Amino acid sequence: MNQKVVAYPLSAHNLVVIQNRKQLKQLEIVGAVSAEISTDKKDTFFTNEKSISNVTLYDNFETAIKNTDAVLILPLSNYANTNLVISKIKYALSNNKRVFSMQKFDSDTLSSLTSSSSDLFTSLLNLESVNTETFYEKVIHRIETPLVVVAGLSDECELPNLQLQLRSRLKELGYKVSQIGSMNYSEAFGFHSIPSFMTDNLITASDKIYRFNRFVKEIEVAEQPDIMVLGLPNALCPYNNKFTLGFGIIPFYITQAVVSDYSIIALNYGEYNSEFIENMRSVLRFRFNLEPDCILMSDIHIDYNDIDNSGNTRHFTCGSEQVDKAIQCCEYEILNLHKESDLNSLVEQLIENLSNNYV
Repeated sequence: MNQKVVAYPLSAHNLVVIQNRKQLKQLEIVGAVSAEISTDKKDTFFTNEKSISNVTLYDNFETAIKNTDAVLILPLSNYANTNLVISKIKYALSNNKRVFSMQKFDSDTLSSLTSSSSDLFTSLLNLESVNTETFYEKVIHRIETPLVVVAGLSDECELPNLQLQLRSRLKELGYKVSQIGSMNYSEAFGFHSIPSFMTDNLITASDKIYRFNRFVKEIEVAEQPDIMVLGLPNALCPYNNKFTLGFGIIPFYITQAVVSDYSIIALNYGEYNSEFIENMRSVLRFRFNLEPDCILMSDIHIDYNDIDNSGNTRHFTCGSEQVDKAIQCCEYEILNLHKESDLNSLVEQLIENLSNNYV
């Protein structure tokens, strides 16, 4: 029986968890607490009202947890008030509420949370099912299972939602899916996160490539899937000399470690001419060995010219209808990431393509 939980703190950063809550293992989100999001369902933040149906919204944590036995801590953005969240967790534990966490905390914080309530606090991110020991054979193993790579050209392209939607549809069709997600909370949904060694400065670039190849191979051998889905973390390319977005370094390492059989690229909302698409395809082909089989557009627009006092860019949600209008102006076929029919079409194309290549 699923545990009924109140999710906290709900924000634009982690709304994807609410949108895909049916995929959470053994947890049922019945409420959510947010100081950022209005409890008025007409709030422009909720461009898809179905995403919050049957979820009660609260603006007060203490009130919300009176109506449930458990709390789910959602993944936090880099700008979240972590100390405030920790204080709320301690409040819930002191009131004998179970706490499940999708957020990674440092060891000192975990010790303070579990010292007096070890049976009430549970991290959902402690799966270590794949061997990542230091000693390994320096060879690139061939991945025999069809591999689908999902990547975002820029920042905030809604990759988590795309990966979860893809997973849901493939599983509904009866496919056994092994997945490595770009999110550091992927284990909460029952699959793997990008391993921590990919960001370890003490490990050389070539060793990261060898180790990631082995990481994928061991998942393939252990799980024997019909299909594998891999989400690349970080943007593929810098936006400009100021907004470098990680330079696409980790995606580069990963695409040297494995070969994609079907590549899905997500774009931010915007107007893209044929020259831009051709240049993008060339960069992906020669830098990442990716040949885009499908391009989607999210409804998030990033205005790099509108910077707040902290030096951060602003994100704007434009809605699915605006995405349709932008797509109509493009000479290339681009699908709408928020359109059910387009997502279904993506899965149909993917299956047909892989079926033709894997006899």
